[in-house]
Amino acid sequence: MVRGWLLVGVLCAWPSTAGAADPAPAPSDAPKKGGGFRLEGQPAIEEPFGDADTFRKSIDRYQAIYDEMSELREDFSAAVQEVLRHVLPSPDGQTARPKKCPEADVAAPFGRAHAIGQAYLKLGREIGRHFDSVRDLAGLGETDALTPDYRWKVKQILANHKVLLTDYKEMKIVFHDQLSAEVRAVGCDPDRLVERAKTVIDKEPEEAPRKPKKPEKKVTARPGKPEPGPPKLAASVGFFIDNLRCHEGVRVFVDGALSGEVRPSYRGAFRTSAGPHEMCLIPASSKAACGQPGTVRKVHVSDGFTISMRCG
Repeated sequence: MVRGWLLVGVLCAWPSTAGAADPAPAPSDAPKKGGGFRLEGQPAIEEPFGDADTFRKSIDRYQAIYDEMSELREDFSAAVQEVLRHVLPSPDGQTARPKKCPEADVAAPFGRAHAIGQAYLKLGREIGRHFDSVRDLAGLGETDALTPDYRWKVKQILANHKVLLTDYKEMKIVFHDQLSAEVRAVGCDPDRLVERAKTVIDKEPEEAPRKPKKPEKKVTARPGKPEPGPPKLAASVGFFIDNLRCHEGVRVFVDGALSGEVRPSYRGAFRTSAGPHEMCLIPASSKAACGQPGTVRKVHVSDGFTISMRCG
């Protein structure tokens, strides 16, 4: 009996491990390290290639720049022709080539041609980015989300973009090779002309703003007939007169109008609309006029069309 009480007393005096354990830590609001991602805001779907609205904006901006570059091309041609009018002899032979530089007459148009070329290059870089966007989206099949008029514009952009590249190459050749050579031939310094033109152009009165283009009349289709598409315009193409084998210049007439002159041992670049034309190639020393028997030849001009002069 005494042994039983001793066993009970030992068990009661033995320390309890459960009671000695530390209490559980209280929950903490501090963020745990290495936790998951924390999202903020509402999730949204991103379109990496843009949508139809972005596609249309690229097309519209391309068309606006294209029209502006076309106007610059016309202004460049006018400036070049004005310079040549002062440094080349007249076609009728009444005015000879000047013996000294007519700086006062050619500085302004020469500087305008230089400035237009710089502006054309700047716009060309921008339109190139829009062309890449249109080409990539068209390659992904995004034209299916466009209306028929915009699909037609995409086809025109993809087909006619190389014309802009040809225009720039031609303008570069005309200014740096042909025009600069002609002004040097009469004793002018091209760099000096550009510097003087900066002061002359600033004093010139501002040109009258261009008249806005008249809106095109919308043609409605008759019942039972398909709707007519946009009018097709004649493409402007570049052609060349190869005068490398000749030691005499040649005057180039297209449809009776003087387009320019190609100097001896040189290859001249010109531009006109694609299709049939009447062309006269008359040696600079000849007194013959375009239209006389034997001076007119009928040609069909396409992009890259070339006539090689053969001199005996």
